[in-house]
Amino acid sequence: MRLAKMNKPMPYSELATWLGYILLALITTFPLIRNMGALFGPPEDNQLFVWNIWWFKYAVFHLGISPFHTDYLFWPDGTSLLFHTFSPLNGMLGGIFGLIMGTNATYNFLILMSFVLSGYFMFMLCRKLGLSRAASFIAGLIFSFCPFHLVHAAHHLNISSIYLMPLILLFVLKGAETGKIKYAALAALFLATSFYLSYYVYLITIFLILPLMAIQYNRGSGNNRIKFFGSGMIVLALSTVLIAPLFLPMVKEAYSSNFERAIGHDLFVTDLVGFFFPHKYHWTHSSYISWIVNESYAKIYWESAAFLGYLVLPMAIWAAIKKKIPLKKYFILIGLLGAILSLGSYPHLFGRPISFIKLPVWLFEHIPLLNAARSPSRFVVLTYLALAVFAAYAAEAWFDYLKVRWGKSAYRMGIVGLSAAIMLDYWSAPFEMADIQIPDYYNTIKADKDECAIMNLPMEGWENNERYMYYQTVHNKPICGGQLARSSSKYFDDFRKMAATEGDLIRLKVKYIILHKAFTTSSEYQKMHDFLIERFELFADDNLGTVFRTYR
Repeated sequence: MRLAKMNKPMPYSELATWLGYILLALITTFPLIRNMGALFGPPEDNQLFVWNIWWFKYAVFHLGISPFHTDYLFWPDGTSLLFHTFSPLNGMLGGIFGLIMGTNATYNFLILMSFVLSGYFMFMLCRKLGLSRAASFIAGLIFSFCPFHLVHAAHHLNISSIYLMPLILLFVLKGAETGKIKYAALAALFLATSFYLSYYVYLITIFLILPLMAIQYNRGSGNNRIKFFGSGMIVLALSTVLIAPLFLPMVKEAYSSNFERAIGHDLFVTDLVGFFFPHKYHWTHSSYISWIVNESYAKIYWESAAFLGYLVLPMAIWAAIKKKIPLKKYFILIGLLGAILSLGSYPHLFGRPISFIKLPVWLFEHIPLLNAARSPSRFVVLTYLALAVFAAYAAEAWFDYLKVRWGKSAYRMGIVGLSAAIMLDYWSAPFEMADIQIPDYYNTIKADKDECAIMNLPMEGWENNERYMYYQTVHNKPICGGQLARSSSKYFDDFRKMAATEGDLIRLKVKYIILHKAFTTSSEYQKMHDFLIERFELFADDNLGTVFRTYR
């Protein structure tokens, strides 16, 4: 295996590449650039990730405590955040950027950065595989703006942080080729960094590295075999050391009696049809056929988006058959592996399980730590990485033909035209923006100097608890309840027993009770309102909710 050596690129060419991905990120995420104060995507898990950014900064710089445990949620006992989708490195970056911009703008900036870096690092990998700048740009475009990334960017900051995957692969390959420890060390450093961005991305990247080690070891001989396998082992061993401060506590918790196994191995999966039909956020979602197909299998749209493209997939298949490509067998294996793992424990067709076929993910449920990866559909990012490499080789052949047959003008027009066609193939804009109204009374509560907590009503529910956590980034008070990736199912029952009377609430320092109108019917709201106003002082009221105070 020999990687291409590149001459040092001209500065303006490098700048043009960066600017290209920045421009595409701004266009693709439109209308984000018009309102950086709102949240990118609908008001769902993005609220939780804003909370993550706030909590990391608040815990470390204000409270001076570890951010991996909190009693600001599930008051008064608190909860571990080790298996929460915390993304501590994004929290750290958010804390830094938050010094110059608001929390929402920081979150949006990190999402935009994930698109730009994913494109550029994929570009770098393909340049080292021997592709031209134009073809490498196409590869970065496919990987960064693939449906997997687009839909998760509207929901999950941690899963959107895929940008280190091609960079890690690049340094693994360079370390194996040159035998230099520095490249293996860089690969290990970035692999460990991916763990602090997302446990999922780290796990997926391991599945990117291990097949490469196996294939190269099998096809190698003598010193080359030892050199490659040794380089891979250095990457894995050194990265394990670097993640140990967080990984070891996770292992301990995974084997503890209070660890709750994740569910979703057969729910958050890719349907076989999903590879060939656009997802709900695609620009064709309103078409009759697309709507019918999606309704038949897509339980959670952002976890089932795996559309491979009506242009990109044929390009990749053509290149895989026709072109001589470095590590062709490896990239074919990665593409197939990602697709198979994304199907879950067994395949689904139009939403119907084919349960007699057991797939490798079936084993995950029985292996600690792997059973925490409850969304197999996310492995499809491996398929998109392989797809980007193969499609880039098809693009290279097309560009070469245009240049030879029609000259440089046609070549340049071909680059622009193919880029636009691929973007249209995957297009999901315009995205919904969550511009969440913040009630004024939260600023009044924030100014309260008492050490006290807030009880939000209704207490249980995924949608409302994520909103309560978002509000917490404003009022900075502990809340009873919350919504985490790994939440205790016993908390709400235990809390009701613990806070059965008005005196219990005062003893627990629950000073404010907020009754939210958005999460109750009018009759439910009126019933709870009448109950509370007989027992507690009315503190504030607006079109979003009513606040009661239990003590002064």
